[in-house]
Amino acid sequence: MKTQIYPCSQGFVIFSKSWASDVGFRKEQNVLCDALLIAVNSPLVLYTILTDPTWIGGLVYARNTAHQLKQKLGTVGGYTGKLCVIPRLIYLPSTRCRPREIPMHYPRAYRLADEDEMENLLQALIVVSLCSRSLLSDQLGCEYFNLLVAEQCELLSESLEETRELFLHCFPGTRKTALAIKIMEKIKDLFHCKPKEILYVCESDALKDFVTQQTTCQAVTRKTFMRGEFSKIKHIVMDETENFCSKYGDWYMKARSITHPKVRGAGSENLHHGILWLFLDPFQVRHADINGLPPPSAQFPRKTITNGIHCALDIAMLMKEEMKRVKENPHPNVSPDTLALFREAAYEEAMCAQALPGVCETETNLTTEEIAKHVAERCHNLFQCGYLPKDIAILCRRGEDRGRYELALLRAMELFETHGAVKVVFSQVSGVLDGHIVLDSIQQFSGLERNIVFGLSPEYALSEEVHKLCFASRAIKHLYLLYEKRATF
Repeated sequence: MKTQIYPCSQGFVIFSKSWASDVGFRKEQNVLCDALLIAVNSPLVLYTILTDPTWIGGLVYARNTAHQLKQKLGTVGGYTGKLCVIPRLIYLPSTRCRPREIPMHYPRAYRLADEDEMENLLQALIVVSLCSRSLLSDQLGCEYFNLLVAEQCELLSESLEETRELFLHCFPGTRKTALAIKIMEKIKDLFHCKPKEILYVCESDALKDFVTQQTTCQAVTRKTFMRGEFSKIKHIVMDETENFCSKYGDWYMKARSITHPKVRGAGSENLHHGILWLFLDPFQVRHADINGLPPPSAQFPRKTITNGIHCALDIAMLMKEEMKRVKENPHPNVSPDTLALFREAAYEEAMCAQALPGVCETETNLTTEEIAKHVAERCHNLFQCGYLPKDIAILCRRGEDRGRYELALLRAMELFETHGAVKVVFSQVSGVLDGHIVLDSIQQFSGLERNIVFGLSPEYALSEEVHKLCFASRAIKHLYLLYEKRATF
């Protein structure tokens, strides 16, 4: 490619396993990859690298892909300048280019004149990529969702000065842990705190370890919080409080006594009022009667986050339907106050305004071996497209099923391991930062998320809605729900 793009020196070469699949066409096996040149003083050039010089379909493939990309840059990306995409074939192992097979002659006006034109075209290309289903789309989509979370945090942080205690009801898909992490940084900047003066509290060790890697503030589990002394702490952010329980004592009153201390012998509170913000997903409450939270009617001041849906449209649609079903057939752990907060039209409006294309598939009536084969085959295809093990989580509805699934999955994965293939290693949630595929229960994975989630469950039942929400809220772009037959139990 260095020899092909000479003398261009100011621009980008964007590689893809298949630009054809990125713009809606079928990937060809004879294509190793495509490379798109975007450079100043040059038209766009799409290089297609072929592994079989005898394949006669390369010319048609290259022309069609280049034409489709050009069309989408205008119709989807909104690019208004003069534009051409010149296709060129490169054959391996000779690495020689055959431009004569595709003669293209365009006036100089079709070249990118300067950096401004190149920037405008790159913006159009990002829009085109976001609207496709591909690795590049997923990577850009995750960055886009991160920007939306940051924007949501900016809006929330406006309440820090006047609302020192706040219950934040975050509906599935709003990525409340990401919000909680960013809010801690806002607290540090706004109140000029030292990191050791801000405390993050959650239920699980895995989530605590993850947050520790993302922030300089102190992070502990609820158990450690109840057993420790935190005399230097001024502000507390509590996350995943829907999973808390009252074991080890009244965590809410302890947190409040730290952030809102009273002067001994005085009837009024001290001037120091720290931040106590509590994040919870009201649709995924585990212990409604013993979680230690005030009753829903007493959770004030309260803010409900429904307008930031940071996952794929297909996944958001599933969550909307499940919340609607829960509202029509109330679950005992979901309070009437929560059901009243869910408004289908508002959720759908937010969902359609921000969500991007993704994948959401359901398979039922499978054996354990069929589930394992399905997961292994899908993972193999994803690896072939450039995804990595760290993008994937395989979550069981029940923790005790992990061992059974692991054996079946390892056997199935071996069938797809070839020379040069990714060696599959499974880790529990405690190893979430190790870069392996996570295989654990949905409860252990609480508060965490991955681009691709497989949800493994016993037989599908009408009572499945809450578990569907649990699976879906941990996925960003791909969700595969797989259910076993009754006969296996």
